[in-house]
Amino acid sequence: MTIGRNKAWGAVVAGLVLVLMACAPAQAREKVGTVVKTQGEVSAAFEGKTRRLAPGAELFKGDTLLTGGKDSRVQARLEDQSDLTLGGNGAMTLDDLVVGPPGTTREVMSLLNGAFLLVASPTPGAVIRTPVATLGIRGTQFWGGPLDGALDVFLLEGKVEVRNADGSVLLDAPGQGTVLKGSGAPGGVQVWGPDKVARATATVSFAP
Repeated sequence: MTIGRNKAWGAVVAGLVLVLMACAPAQAREKVGTVVKTQGEVSAAFEGKTRRLAPGAELFKGDTLLTGGKDSRVQARLEDQSDLTLGGNGAMTLDDLVVGPPGTTREVMSLLNGAFLLVASPTPGAVIRTPVATLGIRGTQFWGGPLDGALDVFLLEGKVEVRNADGSVLLDAPGQGTVLKGSGAPGGVQVWGPDKVARATATVSFAP
């Protein structure tokens, strides 16, 4: 009889554990930024669920920022004080952001589609992954997106290394840019003319 009662009690305990697990709130995700400005249709997706974004909305680790049309835009202030703007028809995942003492901050994002402008914090450690290259950022203000190739990168301030399995280039002076055609190493460093710069900045500019 004692064995039977023990088995019954064990079943009750197991059932209670399952109920408590089901009722427990999901683990809170780490906040990585806040929406500052939006234009058009803007949302964030995570694990198959999408929510609309407006100024003041919080962004969390693992969110994918989405801009729903060519004229849509979103600007966000990240927790390390970097400013990110995503242009129309864009998708960028906020993979990771760890803010620590100088030299230890880590920021990782993945560009899936569209163009962006990043004004990075002075602390180095940011990385942006794209389908054709990885961008290593050093206290930088720069633009990236498809313009004349699969990915174009233009430096406004600081330094950015553009690298993939086939090679790398370093942009280290304002006005420099490079183009990746989709396969092979990044193209050579070139100084962009005003017309190309205007085309690039238009992709992330908000309407007046």
